[in-house]
Amino acid sequence: MELSVSKQYTKDMGKRQPKRKKNYDETPDEEMRLTGSDTFKVNTFLVFIDRLVSELEIRQEAYNRFNEKF
Repeated sequence: MELSVSKQYTKDMGKRQPKRKKNYDETPDEEMRLTGSDTFKVNTFLVFIDRLVSELEIRQEAYNRFNEKF
């Protein structure tokens, strides 16, 4: 099984960006456009890293409590 080595993301392939209904207090300048790689970093990679760090902190706390007993 071979993984793709393409660096091009589907988001960068010229898809039309959906328009979102804006609230009365928003201006058009407030909307950010992210590239495909930035979207991956924000929505996948950083979420994964945050979850990993929090789980490791929970595990460390459990080991510290266990260590205090012995």
